[in-house]
Amino acid sequence: MKKSTVIMKDSTQEFGRTTKAIESRQKLLLAGMEQFAEKGYSGASVRDIVGSIGYSVPSISAYFGGKEGLANAIVETLKQTFVQPVIHDLSTITTDRAWRVAVKGFVSDLIGLFASKDEPNRYFAALYRHESANLHAKKVTLHEEIMVPIFHHFERLIELGVPGRDKTTIRLATLSLWNNVLAYALKHPETLAADVPEGIDPKLFREMTIDYMVEVGLSQLNFTA
Repeated sequence: MKKSTVIMKDSTQEFGRTTKAIESRQKLLLAGMEQFAEKGYSGASVRDIVGSIGYSVPSISAYFGGKEGLANAIVETLKQTFVQPVIHDLSTITTDRAWRVAVKGFVSDLIGLFASKDEPNRYFAALYRHESANLHAKKVTLHEEIMVPIFHHFERLIELGVPGRDKTTIRLATLSLWNNVLAYALKHPETLAADVPEGIDPKLFREMTIDYMVEVGLSQLNFTA
């Protein structure tokens, strides 16, 4: 009986250590996102990251193997939380109406993710914006690992509504709409708020803006939404 009690106590301690390790890793991950989003990958030091949550410098190496490993872990986390919400099953789209709704829904979801205030997505727009402005290699990673898969899914979605249309026309129309959506999504919240005409509900104005962007984008395919 005494031996069983000791084993149970050891298991409880091990569980506690594992839980604490998971929590510590998550705190470092979010701290890294926050610092990279504010200062960029090059501008944020390991001391900045650990200092923001009261951890020691060696903790980065212990959990991620260093700053580069932390950055890679952030990209992997964002791939799960940022890509999956906009990647939907396209086999359910069988009518023109469903296609148009899906295109607008995709654009709205993507813009919504950029504007999200939830962790960890709330860091992505600032991080992507900062790295784009500084043309750092990490921006390339963010683009290839997160934005490229989303773009290819969007392109397949556009293709569904124009069967038989040549690939070049579809690619140009998709790129044009994509660039307009990103330009809107990457605006600072203060700028977006200032764009809303007086007396207009911000949510309604955003919906109107999305409708307009989609309509203009699809017009290049001689298809109106």
